[in-house]
Amino acid sequence: LQHYFIQSNLRVFIMKCFLLFLALAVGSQAFNCYVGDASSSASTLCAVSDDVTANSCVGPTFTDYTGFQTPAVKYQCGANADTGVCVVASDDSAATGCKECTGTADCNKPVETTTFKCQVYTYTDKWGATDTPQDCIILKAEEEAKTNCNKPKTAETAQADYTNTGAAVCGKCADDTNCANYKPKMFECAAWSYDETTKKWTAAADKTSCGPIESTEDGKCNQPEDVNGAATGGYASTSPCGACATDAKNCKTVSGAAMATLSVLLLTLTALLHFY
Repeated sequence: LQHYFIQSNLRVFIMKCFLLFLALAVGSQAFNCYVGDASSSASTLCAVSDDVTANSCVGPTFTDYTGFQTPAVKYQCGANADTGVCVVASDDSAATGCKECTGTADCNKPVETTTFKCQVYTYTDKWGATDTPQDCIILKAEEEAKTNCNKPKTAETAQADYTNTGAAVCGKCADDTNCANYKPKMFECAAWSYDETTKKWTAAADKTSCGPIESTEDGKCNQPEDVNGAATGGYASTSPCGACATDAKNCKTVSGAAMATLSVLLLTLTALLHFY
């Protein structure tokens, strides 16, 4: 009887070990990662191989304000240390610095980004805005928190005291001693053209995107003073963005139309639905 009891327990133990092994084997096989390049990646079951680290995925590294690493890399199963993993999307050559994640299926799922603009400032005898803003890339999920810009504290701030260039103008100041933060916004202006045949000014159907400016500011546009005039009157602005120059002829400064962001539109829609 004792012999039978020992054999019975042994059979149970062996069966439990087998079931545990089977569960682990099936579990290790059923692991998905996104595979492909940025435009065509899809959740894919990873093959079990001694050459590929199990339960691990790689994809591009994202850095606030500059975006995904370049050159673009593939989304893959495996780890950076695996042969053939972390490669350039265009030619499969070896890359470095891919983002690696483990333990969670599809952890390398592509993320949505959004781009906003920050003003770039240049120094002559004092600081002034340029006509070429800087593109700033952030994750869409962090749009509200990270849509920030910085600029020199004042126009008279010493040139050596503000050194932010390129993507460094995106985001908040690291040190606000000689640096000021602001929330950017874009606005729209209508561009005008003069038709010599009809002798009339006509506003373009598609408005021009202008800015960025600080969210507390009123965007300014310029247009012909007399849009019904039979002659140009000397209006010769090359851009509808910004106020009229002090020496501009037949020019009128008007307020621009603020460009609503998606978040603002959603908040407005929510408020309307709640009201009704």
